[in-house]
Amino acid sequence: MVPKFEGFTGDARKIPLIYGNPQNRSAQFGTALSIGSTSLLQAFFLTRSPNYSVGEVANETILASQNDSGAFMRALKLEVDGALNSLARSLATQLYRNGTGWIGQISSTSGTGTTLTLADPEQSVNFEVGMALEANATLTNPITLTTTGQQGVITAIDRINGIITLSQAIPGMATSYYLFPRGDGLQGTLSGLDAWIPFANRNTVLAAPFFQVTRNTDTTRLGGQYFDGSSLSLEEGMQQLLRYVYREGGRPDYFFVNSLIYQNLIISLGSKVQYVNVKAGDIDVGFEGVQIHYPGGRVTVLADQNCPDNYGYALEMRTWEMASLGKAVNLFKGDGLDVLRSATNDSLQFRCYSYSNLACYAPGFNGVIQFPSFPY
Repeated sequence: MVPKFEGFTGDARKIPLIYGNPQNRSAQFGTALSIGSTSLLQAFFLTRSPNYSVGEVANETILASQNDSGAFMRALKLEVDGALNSLARSLATQLYRNGTGWIGQISSTSGTGTTLTLADPEQSVNFEVGMALEANATLTNPITLTTTGQQGVITAIDRINGIITLSQAIPGMATSYYLFPRGDGLQGTLSGLDAWIPFANRNTVLAAPFFQVTRNTDTTRLGGQYFDGSSLSLEEGMQQLLRYVYREGGRPDYFFVNSLIYQNLIISLGSKVQYVNVKAGDIDVGFEGVQIHYPGGRVTVLADQNCPDNYGYALEMRTWEMASLGKAVNLFKGDGLDVLRSATNDSLQFRCYSYSNLACYAPGFNGVIQFPSFPY
């Protein structure tokens, strides 16, 4: 549903923003003439975030399919689709995150450190069996703590209770540490909604350069609207955030929330629930949303499994852009070959990639809310 721009060439993409008009105005002409104010301009210099996914088809599978070419094509399609989906899921998760690469936080460990309980069971959707993990105590300049080898590979997941089992403990890991897919913490990832319109540690985040812009000169126009709705009902909190966005000139189209919040919103609205079919342009997305009213009109609330359950995002979609070098998710064919021989395994290998990032042309027309905590 995010507008796409697939011509992201060059070193950076300039995202210009006017966040203030000239203030040479007064009831006295001489005063207006003397103030010397100009338009307030900023420009985010967006850079691309790389992301990769690699897949293989075993040579034995290829040979065993010699008399049935369709069998090989089915095996190859299965692996290619899986690798592309893995990459797409990674991007979908990152769209809500802050660019550090974290996907979950530990509340406790047991045994020899190979069993982890997540602080939020809803975060279990971000993990997969076979995923290699790293951990770090903070989200400031994450550094890999794992050594070489296969420590920290997921062997089992209890998604209801948010319990992860690892092949080996991650060196240096402890309670409250953040978890990263291996390599993401050191590299950093796509800068998602939590980077553009932050809530946690907001003042500190906005005081640091973000694509060459320090955003604390006008925190809402440069860093988005925000509201703490943790002590209010869901609808009351959402209405208040929408009012703030509307006051600044924004007209949000959609309000993205986690399925837990969506479910509780429907329950709280009761007979007042109004459903609507969702479309992105001319494309029928294929699911329903719930409409709520605010001073600027109506907004459609949608559930997204990738959205954290403690936050919701009111977005004016025309102000956002998924900028990428080519399509956001691609199969490498630069040398004319779809697959190549693996240098280390008895298999054929294919590679998927993404060079992309999320851009916002008017952060002040969007907002984030912190929701109350609900039992699972």
